[in-house]
Amino acid sequence: ARAAKWAAGIYGFTLNGNPETAKNGVAMADAAWAEAGRSDRPFRATGFWYSLSPDDAQGKLTRYVHDYMKIQGDAVAKAVAGTMRTSSPDAVRRALDEIEATGCQECFLVPATLELAEVERAAEIVAKR
Repeated sequence: ARAAKWAAGIYGFTLNGNPETAKNGVAMADAAWAEAGRSDRPFRATGFWYSLSPDDAQGKLTRYVHDYMKIQGDAVAKAVAGTMRTSSPDAVRRALDEIEATGCQECFLVPATLELAEVERAAEIVAKR
């Protein structure tokens, strides 16, 4: 509700590119904007982790997410890491298409490695959309 009072929009992070997470965020923002009596619509952005590494992309994505999330405890880290699905060009493309269909206007792609090639591969996918 605070965002509807002070912000131009919302940014959520789906973690794994799940469009339902993005859809829920869009619905909550729309409801908050309406409840606040705003006539404009919120800007909607989200994002997800991915790996397009040519060598064990799924493994690198899973390990990265587990390492990132382990501050929440090993059980949470394993659970979240086990949901990762964006480790191929088709999976990333599909996630982008599904997220766009929810009404999100922007999607941040967050690479799971330091490999510059990951960003270049993601840029190729975006350029072909």
